[in-house]
Amino acid sequence: MQPDRTRCPECGGTMEIGFTLDSTEGGFKVPSWVAGTPVKNWLGMLKYDRKTLRQILTDRCASCGFLKSYAKDRPTKTPSL
Repeated sequence: MQPDRTRCPECGGTMEIGFTLDSTEGGFKVPSWVAGTPVKNWLGMLKYDRKTLRQILTDRCASCGFLKSYAKDRPTKTPSL
C-alpha cells in the first residue's frame, strides 16, 4: 500500500513533493539509500553494492515544514545535477 503523500502526518496540511540535495565536490546530487550497514574498504572509503542504491525523495508540508523521506521501490542510479 502506497503512503498518502498529499497530507502531512503531523498537521494535516498539504505536502509538496520534492527532494534534498547533497553537496559534492564540483556539484550537487540527490541522496541515496543503501541496504545494510556501512563497511569501509582498506582506504577508509565506504563499500556498497551499487545495485542496492535507491533514490531518496523528500516531501515538505507547506503549513508546518515537516519533512518526510521515501526510498523508491526500484533501485536507481543517483543522477548528478
